[in-house]
Amino acid sequence: MKIWRVESDDRNIEALYIDDFEIIEKYISPNFRGGRIDNWEPIKVERAGRKRKCDVYKFALGQLVVSEKAVQVLQSLMSDKVQILPIDYEGIKTLYVLNVINMVDCLDYDKSVLRRWEDPHLRIG
Repeated sequence: MKIWRVESDDRNIEALYIDDFEIIEKYISPNFRGGRIDNWEPIKVERAGRKRKCDVYKFALGQLVVSEKAVQVLQSLMSDKVQILPIDYEGIKTLYVLNVINMVDCLDYDKSVLRRWEDPHLRIG
């Protein structure tokens, strides 16, 4: 099994956000927990800060967003392990949020420092 870690250089990446709390509650909060998302509709995201030319975007809610070019390059690595979901970037172009569906619980809870948010997502500190 391969484990991938994706990092970004905040100086050279564009940040995105969703301005509609109802959209967050419907599409983001209940999803992205390792299972397939069957009720997805392309949601609209907006730029936060300066516009930059990039293929990987920082999404304010933590999910990985990539360009169509990145999807083409990474497609063979992602195969059946990632669900590729379209999002509307300010009506200009389609980007894709990646939903990892091949998650493995591999934490050693006894040796980890855990922080929990109000949302039941697990965060490692």
